Amino acid sequence: MAVSYQEIGRRIAAYRSELGLSQEAIAKRMGITRAVLGKIELGQKAINAMELQGVCDALGLNLDALTVEEPRSLALAFMGSAKTDSAKQAIECVDRLAEEYLWQLRIARGESPC
Repeated sequence: MAVSYQEIGRRIAAYRSELGLSQEAIAKRMGITRAVLGKIELGQKAINAMELQGVCDALGLNLDALTVEEPRSLALAFMGSAKTDSAKQAIECVDRLAEEYLWQLRIARGESPC
C-alpha cells in the first residue's frame, strides 16, 4: 500500500522537528519557500519527485524513510481491549510471532532484514 501525501508530510515534519530544524532552514536547502514546505508537511500539497529528493537530502534520509509503509504492531492495535495481564501477555506473544514471521518472510524473499 502506498503512503499518502499527508503521511509523507507528517514524516517530514517529525524528522525535521527531531533534528531541531526550522521549516525555513529545510526549505532553503531544498530551494523552495517555507510556505510550500508548510503545505507539504500539512498534506495540502502533493510533493513532487524533485521536492522529495530535496527533502531527503536536506534531512539526511533515504527515500524509504518517507515513502515506505511502516508495519503496525499487533500489540498496539489490541492492547487497549485487553482487560487482564494474561490477555496482555497473549497479545504480546502474538505480536512477537508476527514480527518473527515478517522477519523470516523478508529473508525468504531475499531481502536483508538488517
